[in-house]
Amino acid sequence: GLRPEVSAALKTWNLRGKCYDLPTMLETARMRLKDPAAPKFALIILDPLYKTLGGRDENSAGEMATLMLELEQFADECKAAIAFAAHFSKGNQSGKEAIDRISGSGVIARDPDAILTFTPHEQEDCYTLDSILREFPPLPPTVMQWEAPVLSPRIDLDPDKLRQPGKSVDTFGPRAEAIVEVLRQAGRPVPSSELITRAKAI
Repeated sequence: GLRPEVSAALKTWNLRGKCYDLPTMLETARMRLKDPAAPKFALIILDPLYKTLGGRDENSAGEMATLMLELEQFADECKAAIAFAAHFSKGNQSGKEAIDRISGSGVIARDPDAILTFTPHEQEDCYTLDSILREFPPLPPTVMQWEAPVLSPRIDLDPDKLRQPGKSVDTFGPRAEAIVEVLRQAGRPVPSSELITRAKAI
């Protein structure tokens, strides 16, 4: 799980099944934040963005522009940064530029000051991280491995090796006793890709 100091600083407002309308969310948030005892936020994360659309069409440039403006104004009021999670369009994304992988209007990909995309890598549990930064020098693509609850860099992997259509991940199923032995030796949770590699070697 998360470290205690992280958990203490993280406030979650779960609206699943309750509200999908951004103006209503922001109005309620503004009322809550007027309380002098309310916490001050440095970062507000909306996950996922499409759940805030209400009646808006994510493919409409005009409607997405007004949504981005609302978020920008709210960020200014709160003196906080706003991050949101967006999803890729349908189909394999490996042949597209990182900025063109995001679904919906191009406004969603061109309004933010920074965009981080995670595209499936050919190695299981790994993703190539591309960054598009408006106010900072570019960063080279990096491979990250999901080791719950964090992403860890994998500098040994080539970020250009994206998963291709029709190519499945190696799903070698080693003997159960080999898997148990890897876990016993490690004394910690082991990512599935590492688990398979190490179990094959036994």
